[in-house]
Amino acid sequence: GFEGFGMEDTVLDAVKKLGFAEPTAIQQQSYVEISSGKDVVLGAETGSGKTLAYLLPVVNQIIKVGDRDTGRDNRPEALVLTPTQELSSQVLRVLEGLDLQEQVPGAIVAGSQGYPKGQLIRVLIATPSGLLRHADPYLLAHVKTVVVDEADMLLDGGFVHDVEKIMTELKPTVSKSAVRRAERGDSSALELKREPAQAVFAAATLPDWKGDKVKSIVRWIKKRLPEAVFVKTDDLHTASRRAQQE
Repeated sequence: GFEGFGMEDTVLDAVKKLGFAEPTAIQQQSYVEISSGKDVVLGAETGSGKTLAYLLPVVNQIIKVGDRDTGRDNRPEALVLTPTQELSSQVLRVLEGLDLQEQVPGAIVAGSQGYPKGQLIRVLIATPSGLLRHADPYLLAHVKTVVVDEADMLLDGGFVHDVEKIMTELKPTVSKSAVRRAERGDSSALELKREPAQAVFAAATLPDWKGDKVKSIVRWIKKRLPEAVFVKTDDLHTASRRAQQE
């Protein structure tokens, strides 16, 4: 059960109050991986508890670390990207369902209202375009974990360029030119401008086939995050095959 996860008592109590006695398969498989700080890819059918699968370890980590910096105000420690404002609202509802708003307040970047001002934020939920429009790098300076929810949508078509911009900001890597500068004696060339954030991708399907229309998100992730751990439920493969046939 959830007791075996090693969660903080407040988080464990919150889950019990929701009436969940046992974790779902994806929650069971992913909790330790996400808690360890690794980059993780979650593949699980809709209705499998995918949102809580990534929120529980994130919320637990925020509570565990505690409020070290009370001046942090509206700069979040976790960022969740979703394709639509409606899905952002759904994720916020799941977060608020834990009833831990005092320790882990969440907020949405809503189109017309912009970035939430004057409130404490630990978890920020946004569409990629909304985030880029309303949040500058300073506001994201404390983000330790970035979740790309509905990754099969966000790593395709019109979203992917915005997602790449955000990931470049939150997960900087050492470029080949920086390595060359270091080899020539520039000792500062390999310094990253920030500690890279942990990345978690969650998707109901993980397409990994070649084709003009469907780009492989698995290849996209493996290319950029070669160390990423893949956690899938047994029913995911059929979802992938179904999508291929349509």
